[in-house]
Amino acid sequence: MRWRRTTEALVAAPCAPLHPADLADLLQLVDHEDRQFIVNALGPAFDPDTLPYLDDGVREELFDSLVRGREQAHLRAGDG
Repeated sequence: MRWRRTTEALVAAPCAPLHPADLADLLQLVDHEDRQFIVNALGPAFDPDTLPYLDDGVREELFDSLVRGREQAHLRAGDG
């Protein structure tokens, strides 16, 4: 989906240089779906130092999502 990659790039560009505390503030202001989109758009540029700045519930949600994403990536890599 080319439009999705373009949209992800437009989201990631202004988010990537943010200080982890500022990124945490942003992530807490948006809903679950948008939060996931931002983190996925950042990809490897997502700074794990952001996690301690998040409220407990948001941090757990993102951590669980990141773990699941890594597990799925490992499973896909093993299938190839």
